[in-house]
Amino acid sequence: MLVSHRADTQETDVENLSTIWHPTRDFLAVSNYKSNDGGDGGKSFFKSKKKAAARPAVISWHNREPILAIGWDNGKLTIVDPVKGHEEDIPLGAEIEEICGMHWNSESGTLLVADLVNP
Repeated sequence: MLVSHRADTQETDVENLSTIWHPTRDFLAVSNYKSNDGGDGGKSFFKSKKKAAARPAVISWHNREPILAIGWDNGKLTIVDPVKGHEEDIPLGAEIEEICGMHWNSESGTLLVADLVNP
């Protein structure tokens, strides 16, 4: 893929955290964090409405569907459908400190979420 325009910003407080291609579709997820408002920067076809103090720790595409899971450093999980513009927080049913890993099961479509445990 060739990006035809430069993503230029004069803002120095934007941290680009990760990028990940969807395994079967032409979608690129880019997570970034802007310290003064929780996330912004760049041009996109979907921008998260989350403006919390948390930053995205892990992002993971569903194997087949255009569904993106976002694990936050405050232990929250958000599922995003960028095509429909839908974003939903998912209750995990357990006290989670910080999400440090996620993986979609290719057979069942189940999402495995790993928590960072501080000693």
